[in-house]
Amino acid sequence: MTNEHVLVDAVEERCVLVGLITPGINEEIATEYLDELEFLAETAGAITQGRFMQKLQMPNSRTFVGTGKLKEIHQYILMNNIDICI
Repeated sequence: MTNEHVLVDAVEERCVLVGLITPGINEEIATEYLDELEFLAETAGAITQGRFMQKLQMPNSRTFVGTGKLKEIHQYILMNNIDICI
């Protein structure tokens, strides 16, 4: 019996990050959160291709962001072959 090792090329996933500015989270803090999220995504093998931020009173319970921002993100994902939206 031989020990064979198969090497598989790692495929990096392309991602976009989405954050909110709310009454309790200003733009500076939201940016820090996205920086941390980008680091975690990179650690998991994803490469950040874009960031989206929106100012809302609170997250939309169904979509997190507003419908206009959701359409913008969706269009970006389709045009840039994005694998993951975080």
